Amino acid sequence: MNKNNDLHRLVGDNVQDRELEIPVFPLGTNTESAQNPVEAMTLSLQDLLPDSKGEVVLEDSLGSLILMEGGEVTEQGILEESHVTHGGQDVSGMAYARFADGITLYYDSETTIEFI
Repeated sequence: MNKNNDLHRLVGDNVQDRELEIPVFPLGTNTESAQNPVEAMTLSLQDLLPDSKGEVVLEDSLGSLILMEGGEVTEQGILEESHVTHGGQDVSGMAYARFADGITLYYDSETTIEFI
């Protein structure tokens, strides 16, 4: 099993080839949640390769649960103004998180990212 398949789907070619642990665990305590666990992916900020302006876009992450580790978030929210990344991706209206090291992560607002 290649644990990097989901990571490649999310960030395209902007990823280093590393083995990642992708845990599966139930959220909530009711019986339905226990029988249908939500899959979570753990990513490290160091796994992502930003473009020349320090931007990373998670693609096809709608509804995902992502645990992001390794960086101090200095700002986060929904991008209200129009913006296209250096790589040509329109991230207008997407959620974002800026990290202390200058990287900005853009992702679908329906995606849950927990910064650990």
